[in-house]
Amino acid sequence: MRQFAYILAIGGLLGIMVWGWYLYSQAGHYVVVDHTRLPKVPSQVIHHELDEDVVRGAPSGPPLWSTPRAQDFRGQWVYDLFTPPTIWRDPVTGSLEVQPWDGEQGGFASELKLIACERDLFRVQFEGFANSKEAGRPRLFFVDVPTSRRMVGHVGDTFGHTHVRILAFNPEEFTVCGRPRSSREKNPTVIVLDETTGEEVVLRQKDPCYTESWIVQLEEGGQSIDFHEIGEAQPSRQGMLILKQVDFDQGMVTLEYRDTQTGSTELAVLKR
Repeated sequence: MRQFAYILAIGGLLGIMVWGWYLYSQAGHYVVVDHTRLPKVPSQVIHHELDEDVVRGAPSGPPLWSTPRAQDFRGQWVYDLFTPPTIWRDPVTGSLEVQPWDGEQGGFASELKLIACERDLFRVQFEGFANSKEAGRPRLFFVDVPTSRRMVGHVGDTFGHTHVRILAFNPEEFTVCGRPRSSREKNPTVIVLDETTGEEVVLRQKDPCYTESWIVQLEEGGQSIDFHEIGEAQPSRQGMLILKQVDFDQGMVTLEYRDTQTGSTELAVLKR
């Protein structure tokens, strides 16, 4: 009898819950608001003031953003709320400018032309690798820069005509300045021995390897002027030219002109 009473009580409780849910679903759960008792809000609070020209020219339908006005303030800085301004640095004066440097200069620089601004590639470049049938001995692919000839080898091999011996190969990702590459991508690396200098050279598949040699070549009136190190001075038809700075990525050089008669100096930047 006691078990039957328990079952009857539980059944009654479930029945009450089901009946309550049915009444709730039939009645809905809406809230009725008496709009006559709401406080009146001034119209200027809920309506924006519109430009009369925009209102007259606006098409029918939902409101849209109007075309932004042209940003022009007599060639000076102009800001908006979303896009930061683009800033250029004048390589001659060092000041920040609104417009990019156009490379045009007067004075002694007008007689000069930058012909070359290049670093010398290491004579062997690493192009990639492929797994071979021999475990742990992948095939390594190189290019001989002077001849543009492709070469294939393994760790321990020596390319006799290039005097380069393969010391090690690492297919995993490498780090720069103690930090992993920002893209977290793999850049296979090969270490070779330059037998002519006895130095170990690191070759990376996705990055060209340069030597410490480079050249900056100018032309003045059909005559060539070559520089091979920062601070080097070369005579010109107008005076002395001193190489102050080189930017290989941008192809720009900074020169100082020194008048041998008056001793005055002038800076200029040449770009290819």
